[in-house]
Amino acid sequence: MKTLACCLLSVTLPAAFAATPARVARVGELEGKVEVQLHPADPWRPVTRNLPLIESAWVRTAPGARLEMELDDGSAFRLTGDALCELSDYTRLSTGQRVTVLSLDHGVAYFTGEPDRRDALILVLPGAQATVRAGTRVRLEARDDATQIAVLEGKVRFSSPGAEMDLAEGEMTRVEKASPTRFFLYREIAPLDTDGWNEQRDKALATSGSARHLPGLRYGLVDLDANGSWTVSNDFGAVWKPKVAPGWTPYRNGQWIWYDEFGFTWVVLSDDSVDAAGLVTALHAVNSSLADSGFGSMLLCTLIALRDPKGRSLALVYLFKRGTFYPFAPIAGKQRDNLLELQVRDSLGADLPIEADLTRWFAVWGAPGL
Repeated sequence: MKTLACCLLSVTLPAAFAATPARVARVGELEGKVEVQLHPADPWRPVTRNLPLIESAWVRTAPGARLEMELDDGSAFRLTGDALCELSDYTRLSTGQRVTVLSLDHGVAYFTGEPDRRDALILVLPGAQATVRAGTRVRLEARDDATQIAVLEGKVRFSSPGAEMDLAEGEMTRVEKASPTRFFLYREIAPLDTDGWNEQRDKALATSGSARHLPGLRYGLVDLDANGSWTVSNDFGAVWKPKVAPGWTPYRNGQWIWYDEFGFTWVVLSDDSVDAAGLVTALHAVNSSLADSGFGSMLLCTLIALRDPKGRSLALVYLFKRGTFYPFAPIAGKQRDNLLELQVRDSLGADLPIEADLTRWFAVWGAPGL
């Protein structure tokens, strides 16, 4: 029998031990009412500047609102007015290739970017899509009666049920919902009131003075320009200095927000034997080593994953900071077998310090072994 145990830490492991990191988009410029749904079952909540966006996140803007999202490859995706979009695919393969699919459900959007030649970047609208393979600026419209794709600069590969072709700079296509197998090609682009704002944002991102100091950073550069200046230090080289009033102290104003997708990393121990005592000793050694190295405050919990002959999963979770245990029994659909958890609590209560506060029996969805 193979026993699996793991520790959950809020630290980043070396690349040799870490899985392919999640890609993150960043909320930049915004105006008006903008909301986000990070996960399918989450409620909609207001968007704040610098909010990280991940794959499957939905973003919507109200009439009169505007939003700019900066992607990790240096591209920008913008929404204006009543619009709704999804980061349908936002992953990085083990080869390093980025796969990006941005879906516009309705409204007006703009894309500006130049993907790496090995990356895949697709803009999806109802009834049509545009594949971006080189530097380009595109306007997307998903209206009630039709979809329109206009190439402001560069070139894209246009696809619809009725055609597949290259769409060059200055051209626009229209696919009507009543006749999705037909399309219309226009040799000129009718302007929209929001085109000026999009061009203004493109110029701001392209002329950032911080870019030369931070060549590896692809987003947030304009905010550095607007809120500080660069100076040269004999000890540290180029240093960014924020524009603040005398007596300013970092982190005094504002708030910290926990973000599940990025905060924790699992350290996994596995044992093919049935030596439970040896596994517990190994786990204790890991906990002690991390604590002795100054990571005790970052160690959240230790988990031992079990499975019975019926295939039911159960984890015995140890809360490092509280010195208590609790059972976690996940079932399909991100539900919990509460009856089994209470039965385990009653069975082990005489032998282990069980966490009395049930609100601290937090779920550890996706933990190794479960």
